[in-house]
Amino acid sequence: MTSGRLPAVRAVRSLALTATAVGAGLVAHWHAGGPTPHPVALLVLLALLTLPVARLSVREVSPVVATVVLGAGQLAVHLLGMAGVGEASTVAGPGHVHSVVLDGTPSSGSAPGMLGAHLVVTLVLAAAWSRGERILFAVASRLRPPAVPRWSVPAVVAVTVPAQAAAGTTGPWRATGRAPPLPER
Repeated sequence: MTSGRLPAVRAVRSLALTATAVGAGLVAHWHAGGPTPHPVALLVLLALLTLPVARLSVREVSPVVATVVLGAGQLAVHLLGMAGVGEASTVAGPGHVHSVVLDGTPSSGSAPGMLGAHLVVTLVLAAAWSRGERILFAVASRLRPPAVPRWSVPAVVAVTVPAQAAAGTTGPWRATGRAPPLPER
């Protein structure tokens, strides 16, 4: 099944994937104490990410595409938050933590902790999204009406005529297995 003929379904799927990407980045940034971008900036980011994803989601979204979209959404939210684009929160930009210990408490550290957390979230969400896409397309293929058979014209059956006509044939020529003579000019 392709949802290329159903633009509303494709738009909802695309919007859901990009909202998941932006939402994951927003929650992660907020959880780490970082500034969250203004809601208008998030809506613009959502629109900018949805347009190419809608183009890619004509067919089932592959795990690779889902991973790239989810990672790009989280990176874009992070960059918008660090740039201070219309900050909605009161937390200062450099005050957020880039390292998280497994028990959820922030620690002083550098980017590998946050990068690892973003990577894990991206891979888990991409796996869940891909599984959901497979289920959606399997259900849709089951619900689709059966294909209408193509009607074809049967091949013309060649009829063979014996070269000699039956006895007693009437006509201006004799049946000799040849074509009739051409009219004179």
